[in-house]
Amino acid sequence: MENNFDDLELVNQVKYENSSEALRILYHKFLPITESIMNRYFIRDFDEDDWRQEFLIVCHETCFRYKGEQGSKFGNFYKMRLENHARSLLRRELALKRRINKEASSFEGTVIADAFDGRFVGSNKGANTFSRKIDLTEFFKQLNYTELEVFKMLLGQQKMEDIDASINQIRSALYKCKKKLRLYLAN
Repeated sequence: MENNFDDLELVNQVKYENSSEALRILYHKFLPITESIMNRYFIRDFDEDDWRQEFLIVCHETCFRYKGEQGSKFGNFYKMRLENHARSLLRRELALKRRINKEASSFEGTVIADAFDGRFVGSNKGANTFSRKIDLTEFFKQLNYTELEVFKMLLGQQKMEDIDASINQIRSALYKCKKKLRLYLAN
């Protein structure tokens, strides 16, 4: 009980006197817990100093939320908040990865997706755009009718059912179309 009283005293100093020293003592007292949590989670571009700063902020916030009269120990409450905060950081990181992956597109798709009317095509979507415009007129002349229809299907302008060809012919046209586009863009 003595230990909990010391924690409560330190928490009150942080809460009512805004004591940086009491916060530092509390933080260092529970450092093994923070290091344990730090070692269990990996967040890209997060180093040890980032973790320590986040957990110091959580310690400060926990002091203001902790109510010792409810019978819980500060250490248990702080550990629970650290775990929850680490999970929130991880969820935010994973959500960012999903958003980036969702917005990603292939070079060929970026080049052709904005327009299919012929002449110059480019993209202004995403942060990594290119400013070079590409004339696809000659590329379209290289495609036979089925390949052109498959190309329209790739762009969402045509349904597969509307193409007058077998599945194998569509697959073949798709392969040839991609190959021709790569060669055309390489030149």
